[in-house]
Amino acid sequence: MTFSAFAYQGFLHSTDALPVLLVTSTLPTLVFGIFRAEYAVSFGYAGAMLLSGWVALASGGLSAGTLYHASLLASYGARLGVFILWRKLFVDRFRNSAGGEAQSVGAVLKRVPIILGCSLLYLCMAAPLVLTARYASSAPPALAAASQAALAVTLVSFLIEAVADAQKSYYKAKNGAERWVDQGLFRWMRHPNYTFEQLLWLGSFVAGAAPAAASLPEAWPWLLASFLGLAGIQFVLVGATTRLDRKQRDKYGSQPGYEGYLASSWAGFTMGSKGAEAKPKGQ
Repeated sequence: MTFSAFAYQGFLHSTDALPVLLVTSTLPTLVFGIFRAEYAVSFGYAGAMLLSGWVALASGGLSAGTLYHASLLASYGARLGVFILWRKLFVDRFRNSAGGEAQSVGAVLKRVPIILGCSLLYLCMAAPLVLTARYASSAPPALAAASQAALAVTLVSFLIEAVADAQKSYYKAKNGAERWVDQGLFRWMRHPNYTFEQLLWLGSFVAGAAPAAASLPEAWPWLLASFLGLAGIQFVLVGATTRLDRKQRDKYGSQPGYEGYLASSWAGFTMGSKGAEAKPKGQ
């Protein structure tokens, strides 16, 4: 199988979909993850989404909905990758956050399970694109409309997440790391970037799952993969949101005004209300 072969045939509609997405999900994760373990979940994540979406766009013969879906996937990866690189280059707390990492054969091999696990998750997160390509154009009107609405949710979530990342970076640079961010979107939501990333992947899943629901049992393998991708990334993001919320309460809880901020803002989707909504430490 060559790139030129599936580029003209439309690999999303063929049995080539699995090996192609396996390569697009694994290659960036492997390249970055070998260099640093943490890069498998940052640059590797961004690269896998960008490459999966770009290869789908390059394959040609896509319907409007599939073109839209693939463009969102590629745009998400590109935006995230640029943002992570910018932070690494220009924000001190990220540039200096980690020391050197061993590059011996043994050390690299220890990172392989993380790399493979991340690669599998990224493949499953890209799987809804296959469902959109195969079933959206022939789905009943109601399911087709649900798919289109889900893509709209994905787009809006993508834009709001980008705004939230930019706002947090701006206000942290302006006010310093010792002051929590409570301006812009953060006035009402403590972690809007995480919240809308969760909604983005929910939208992507529904965009593929809705039209596929009319084509069971044929669609079940890719539908299952898509569900596992959604469940996996939601678990990761809910955990990250919960940990960050607790970390911020520990850091800012003794400062005047923070308890009021907790009462007037929403933590987002977290692992239970006990940890997310508890009073600040020391209050």
